[in-house]
Amino acid sequence: MLAVRRKGLRVEYRPALATTRTSTNELVRVLRHVFRHQRDPVEAIFKTATAFTHPRRIEIFNALRKENHSPAQLRNRTGISVPSLYRHLKKLEARGFVKCQEGKWIATCRPDALGRELTRLAG
Repeated sequence: MLAVRRKGLRVEYRPALATTRTSTNELVRVLRHVFRHQRDPVEAIFKTATAFTHPRRIEIFNALRKENHSPAQLRNRTGISVPSLYRHLKKLEARGFVKCQEGKWIATCRPDALGRELTRLAG
């Protein structure tokens, strides 16, 4: 939903041209649900949404949605350096969107509406 552009040390966010009213409406519906039903909605939204606040995490997540990868395979597929790759994988893992199983990273399905909606929007 947002276009991201780095300018030196700053990052600029703008509405993406491809954003549709339908996708925006669904996200607003899910966010309203979180605000009505979570004890600390701001923390819940922040923790979940920060999984996808970096374009590399979206790239990694989408690669894992297609196929499970070892770290070496994922590095070859994305071109992301190993240290950076692990930082992003750990953030995605802490947010519940990926996990490491038998030496391979896999995308996971979050059961909550916000997690599902962000997964949909990331694709």
